[in-house]
Amino acid sequence: SNNIARTSQWKFERNCWDVLDPNEEFESARLINLNAGVFHHDDLAVCRNNKDIYKLEVKHGSQLDIKAVGDGKADYDLVLYDQNYNEITSSRTGAAEESIHQNIIVGDQTLYLEVFLLDNKYNGNELTYSLDIQIKDAPSWYACKPVFEPNNFPSSSWDLLNAARSGQEAELCPEKDEDYYSIEMKQGDRFQLGIDTPSSGIRAALYRGNELNFVSMLTNLSSQVFDYTATEDNIYYLKIYTNVSNPSTMPYTLNWYGNSDTDISISGLTVSDEKLWAGGTITIEYDIVNKGTGDTDYTSEISLLSTNKYILNSNSGHLAENETLHVRQKLDIPSNISGKMLLTASVHADNDTTTGNNSASIDINVASACQNDGAEDNNNILLATPLENNAEGVICPGDQDWFKFTADEPHQIILSFSHDKGDLDLILYDSNGIEITRSATANDQETVSIETAGTYYLLVRGSHSDVTNSYTLSVN
Repeated sequence: SNNIARTSQWKFERNCWDVLDPNEEFESARLINLNAGVFHHDDLAVCRNNKDIYKLEVKHGSQLDIKAVGDGKADYDLVLYDQNYNEITSSRTGAAEESIHQNIIVGDQTLYLEVFLLDNKYNGNELTYSLDIQIKDAPSWYACKPVFEPNNFPSSSWDLLNAARSGQEAELCPEKDEDYYSIEMKQGDRFQLGIDTPSSGIRAALYRGNELNFVSMLTNLSSQVFDYTATEDNIYYLKIYTNVSNPSTMPYTLNWYGNSDTDISISGLTVSDEKLWAGGTITIEYDIVNKGTGDTDYTSEISLLSTNKYILNSNSGHLAENETLHVRQKLDIPSNISGKMLLTASVHADNDTTTGNNSASIDINVASACQNDGAEDNNNILLATPLENNAEGVICPGDQDWFKFTADEPHQIILSFSHDKGDLDLILYDSNGIEITRSATANDQETVSIETAGTYYLLVRGSHSDVTNSYTLSVN
């Protein structure tokens, strides 16, 4: 009789479903496994409210062909995206057959194929289609180096300083190639860059911010260099491209003239304390990294900023080329500050003109210092403070207040406080220290009742260990 278990009834929705579902989101995209470079599948279904997304792992130097053939019951399109969901190309003909052809895939890439119906009132609601995908080696005339690839969009840009300092020769490939590099700069930082190339067809443009606001352009790389001073704190993008139709492979090398020796940065700033108090301590960790091409001396500083700036620590040191120093520090918080603050770790080195990576910050909240009340020390039952009529007190983090009360008739003991500032509880014990009752609500008042004459103990404490609040204890 106990060999069978049943669930409640399930309902399966089969509308617009095929064997490769679910795959309607990039996160759930169906990975396509090719057999000898070929994939074919019939009877796939796509609806207006349920698109299909497929994932392809493609090696550098591959040629890609995609073909879909629909049953004609609805208008559909194909879109090919890169690993950052940037649209690479599409097929939007309105015909039953849609196809995408890429002469060469540059760099090992994860690509996404989206199949979807046009969302308009004249279109059908569902389409059945077949899908064919072929990946093979690209013809030799498309061959090029995958150095720093893929970097065809700002979102996949390569770190400019790392690329320049590597000394590697990159290439614009013959098939619609653009290369993006990025650098973070502060206002006043100087951008000095040249591009060495034997090709007269290469162009270079500098943009500011993710909106790609145009800054400057080079059209004759043999005689021109970038020399630009940043007008604002932002990320800047360098685009290498060509205006030549049907170009051959175009090699180039980035030469960074500004800050060629020194680039020191700070990153990974974390705070390990759950609660911070004025007059308490803060434990932080961060990394100081020398990204430059030589050794360098540096100075570092940890500060808190609200209305005023409070320097918690300053230090100096020396880092070798490519050396990383992991720092863990426990620092004192001034006792006269509280509220929302900006914790900043910063580092400085002489001749470092790339200062966009010289600081890291975290928003923190510092609670006011807790001043113990005059009844202290009454933190245990043996040191309980006698209670006659009323008493006022303060609960600090980790604190508890004990009171001793002698009753000759029934009484109510009322604990009054502001719950929004911190939750307090009231517990009643008998003369032997055995709990009788407690009041632990979410209100501004807790009440316990004494029914008979005798000696009793009362405990006032926070509902958790880091509560700070003032209170009044009354006898009725």
